[in-house]
Amino acid sequence: MLQSELDQQLLPNNRMNNHRPDLIPQVLLKKYLIYSKRFIRPKLQEIDQNKITQFYSDIRREANLVGGIPIAVRHIESVIRMSEAWAKMHLRDYVRSDDIDHAIEMLLDSFL
Repeated sequence: MLQSELDQQLLPNNRMNNHRPDLIPQVLLKKYLIYSKRFIRPKLQEIDQNKITQFYSDIRREANLVGGIPIAVRHIESVIRMSEAWAKMHLRDYVRSDDIDHAIEMLLDSFL
């Protein structure tokens, strides 16, 4: 590769001119983040709280059976925060069941 070709690939202005359709422009991403921080406050519904409660009791029971470390309340609080963050990323007013599923999956992946 010639030095001029290498320079063209490495210079920031040249990289910016190569638009990739799968990347969000930085200006739009900044507006998206500002909007979600200011206006989006997802809330848990009663059904979703029951799902988290059931998950907590199942995990506690499994930990007692196999002699593992029991899950703490702070882990459940983390699931709630992660599910709210997932809903916020999608600009939703309410946390859906799949948001909770993603949060539970992340929590379990971090343990295993």
